[in-house]
Amino acid sequence: MIGPRTAVVLIAALVVGVLTYALHSLHTVRQDKNYGVSGVSASDLAMSGEAKGSDMGGSGLEFPTGTSGRFVLVDTEYTTWEGAHARHWSGPGEAREAVQIAAIKVAPAIGGIGYREIGAWSTLVKPKQNPKLSEYFTKLTEITQDQVDTMGVEFEDAIDKLKDFSEDGALPMWHYGKNDKEVLEETAQVQKMTDFDVNSTFAGGMHNIRPIFGRCGLRPWKWTSGSIHRAVGVDMGGHVHNALFDVRSMLATL
Repeated sequence: MIGPRTAVVLIAALVVGVLTYALHSLHTVRQDKNYGVSGVSASDLAMSGEAKGSDMGGSGLEFPTGTSGRFVLVDTEYTTWEGAHARHWSGPGEAREAVQIAAIKVAPAIGGIGYREIGAWSTLVKPKQNPKLSEYFTKLTEITQDQVDTMGVEFEDAIDKLKDFSEDGALPMWHYGKNDKEVLEETAQVQKMTDFDVNSTFAGGMHNIRPIFGRCGLRPWKWTSGSIHRAVGVDMGGHVHNALFDVRSMLATL
């Protein structure tokens, strides 16, 4: 039969064990939030829809923030039509041309936990192959034809501004999924910018953040860049599919 003193000792040991486990779990979550992704398996990436060919494939990769700790979150909105996504933009004359590019510059938060926005940039871009926006696109993004006609810039100028914003392309740039990098490349191809190379223009690299969110258990395949903040219980006012809102959604998730 266990005496009162022995029972107290056993209860104390149990409490210490529970607290130790809880602190270890918290530390593990914080490591995930700092985006060390060593140990991500191929099955983890497959679950997130970003398996073979992802720029975050393999193990031992760290979340690159540059020597300054700063990095850029970038997002695009691009020409689309009803059903275009399902048919992979294979309809007559369809192509993914950038119509909006937005980015925020991010640095470690004061105190070292999390990140903070230290700069923002956004521009509208005039598409060439399909200069008339579809009603579907305008309904999705709330970007109007008049806005693009009056405030839009040439794609080449937008790329120059994005390069300047990312400190001559040196800062690592993170986007949600593979589309944004591909959209820049496809827009350049459609507009016959034969001298454009995304990897040399942005030497800091363009990286897919979705597998990292997947590593944190957020199931990014369920969310868009503009809704991923809901996965961590954050409430934001704004319009999903506005590129500037969408990059801030990603920051809120970090």
